[in-house]
Amino acid sequence: MRILFIPGINMMRSALNGWKRDLSRAFPNIEILYLDDYFYQHFRHHIIQKIVKQGVQVVQDKKPTIIIGYSFGGIIAKAIIAKAKSANIIHLITMASPHTMNAFGLKAAKQYISAPEKILNIPTKTYGGYFDPIVPYPFTSLKKENHTNLLVEHLAFIYSKKVRKKIIKYLLLQYKNNI
Repeated sequence: MRILFIPGINMMRSALNGWKRDLSRAFPNIEILYLDDYFYQHFRHHIIQKIVKQGVQVVQDKKPTIIIGYSFGGIIAKAIIAKAKSANIIHLITMASPHTMNAFGLKAAKQYISAPEKILNIPTKTYGGYFDPIVPYPFTSLKKENHTNLLVEHLAFIYSKKVRKKIIKYLLLQYKNNI
């Protein structure tokens, strides 16, 4: 099994240190990869396309993979899943992702990378933040999917140890027999 983490827009590698530490402690025998090679913005379509291509290459080996996407990383995750036909994605988790938000050029970016509205046949858990001014919580859920809103703002999904613990606990409960 593997975990693939896809960061959001303007995310510096160092911002992921807490996730890298906590995921490696919680899942010491699992491969954990981060698509953090690129610093990107949603309107730099060619860079987003490179990230999608890199993600597709990672998951094409059919290894069971859990994808965690933060902010626009959740949209990139959906594009990777849609394009990687032979992948074995066993779970998608998105945090503060603008699934139904189309303002500020997001609609064009989603169309450019062919990110579908919904992912079929893959267990999905979405999270939103009640105090998120960047991606307001009503835009973070997908219809008929497991969704939780937390009492946090946008960057708490990256920097808050409590939020990381909550999401890791959810993963551990889902996959405790497979680890």
